[in-house]
Amino acid sequence: MGVTLVRAAGQTPLFPRAEEELRELDRQLALSDAGRHALHGMALQRDIDMQMERDSGVDHDSDAELELFLVAADARGHGVGGGLWRAMLEEFASEGVQRFHLHTDSDCDMGFYDHQSMACVAQRNISDADDADLVLFAPGISRIYAGETEQILGRLQADRIATSRTARMGSMAPMSHMPQRLHQAERSDMECSDAERLNTKRLNTKQSNCVEQSNPAGQSGHAMAERRDGAR
Repeated sequence: MGVTLVRAAGQTPLFPRAEEELRELDRQLALSDAGRHALHGMALQRDIDMQMERDSGVDHDSDAELELFLVAADARGHGVGGGLWRAMLEEFASEGVQRFHLHTDSDCDMGFYDHQSMACVAQRNISDADDADLVLFAPGISRIYAGETEQILGRLQADRIATSRTARMGSMAPMSHMPQRLHQAERSDMECSDAERLNTKRLNTKQSNCVEQSNPAGQSGHAMAERRDGAR
């Protein structure tokens, strides 16, 4: 999905054999002409990066360097990069890393670091170089970004709170509509009560008519019973 690798001052390397394995990879690449040209171009790129660090002074100001930040192509756009970035900043904060930097280039998403409010402290246009191997194997633009851990982490937390608040507001009905809805509900209740009272009145009237029709003389039930008994 994704990975970050960081070099921090005073920290024990997690991969002590990395240097040895990289030297072995260089040895294998040097066995072919194409590999030797690639190694030459990468060596020139590394020299340029080191010179950019010295010129900008970032190597003296930083407590750590983000050396690798990768997200799989099919995982992009799903918050993986943002999650890795936030986890790295939280780890920096817990370890006392106040300032860090990174190298990136035009083959990567440089806009991501601009969006994170990091400062571009150095830039070199590699396409203007005279060496053919450098132009062929190195990216067109190389940059160094630097930033302060607490400042960037604080901005991320503020953005998260703002996003959460916006989501909650979006799920609520506008307050200006609520009195109107309450008024409509009260009016519906009143209309129902009026209808019920009218139906009750009609029912009472109907029952009264039925009694009068069954006793047209207005006599009581007891008198009618006596009359029937006399008739028999």
